[in-house]
Amino acid sequence: MKRLLSIVSVLVLLGGCQTTQPVAKSTGLENTAFMRLWTTYSECRSSTDLGATRTAARQLNQAVATPASNKDFVLPLPKQIERLVSKPPTRLAVDPKAMAAACTLHAGHTALNAGRNDVAAEMFRSVMDGHPQIEYAYYVEQARLGFAQVVIGPQASIQSPPKQFAD
Repeated sequence: MKRLLSIVSVLVLLGGCQTTQPVAKSTGLENTAFMRLWTTYSECRSSTDLGATRTAARQLNQAVATPASNKDFVLPLPKQIERLVSKPPTRLAVDPKAMAAACTLHAGHTALNAGRNDVAAEMFRSVMDGHPQIEYAYYVEQARLGFAQVVIGPQASIQSPPKQFAD
């Protein structure tokens, strides 16, 4: 009897494992979507073409503005408790918002080098306005320096040299 009970227990255990469906893996931001962002970022950083860098900066900033969906996230809880639990945030080893800021800065410098001060000012302003958080202070400071080059640059070349250097 004991042996029969053991055999039935093993069969039920094995049968139960085979009939349950695997839990869907939730990745938040899919690997392919992230790789597209990374490719766009890499192309932006290596490009010297103003149009390409502006387009890449726009794409990265739009991707950052669009939150990743957690529609595949499933938490096996009763409905009464499930509504009280928030969905987990997307976590990546690379910060897409920092990627967007770096690409936008690069686009600003590319515009500055091409003599397109209007575009450069727009790019630098978008970094300063769009990244108020402390973790993006580096990018904001770089944007301020770039913006100062836009504002001071043309005036500096028009002004005469200081008296001490005029002789």
